[in-house]
Amino acid sequence: MADDWFAQNAPQQSQGDWFAQNAPSAVPSGAQMSATPLAEQSGALPALHRGMQQLTQLPGNIYHAIVDDPKDADEQARAEVTSAAMPANVPPRLAMIYNRLFLDPQLAASRKAEQFQQESNQARSQGDNDRADRLQYAANVHREGSYVPVVGPWVADVTDRRFGLSTGTPDPYAYLEYGPALATEVAGEGL
Repeated sequence: MADDWFAQNAPQQSQGDWFAQNAPSAVPSGAQMSATPLAEQSGALPALHRGMQQLTQLPGNIYHAIVDDPKDADEQARAEVTSAAMPANVPPRLAMIYNRLFLDPQLAASRKAEQFQQESNQARSQGDNDRADRLQYAANVHREGSYVPVVGPWVADVTDRRFGLSTGTPDPYAYLEYGPALATEVAGEGL
């Protein structure tokens, strides 16, 4: 009799992934599933997710800004030009780090401003004045953000996302990224 019980109740050898075999086959009623990755969604949780993701990348960004060799001859040449333009005799390596942490994010904001200005002009020529006005405002925000070292480009990006200037879809929770994203920008997220 004991043999029969053991034969019926003994653990069976696994046939693949246990979770895949035992997970519910359908999403519970009322649950919403999205194919869009969390980092690309709007809302409080995605905004916090983006902020924390940026914060965890902070040490790596600082490390790579300092130790990585120039990516190409252009980066090396820009470092030499920056080094020569500084009042003290700064080695090109330090000038390259300065460029990566401070100047490159400002240049990226300036390029975004130019891009949005062109898109605004194109939308206005097509008669889409609402879109043209929105893109013009985005261009202004990024242009002004490019004037302020370290935080300017970050503030421009968050403001753009918050009010949906470039996309037309506002994200009211974009400012939840404030602390982590600010810390990351200070460390050169724009590498």
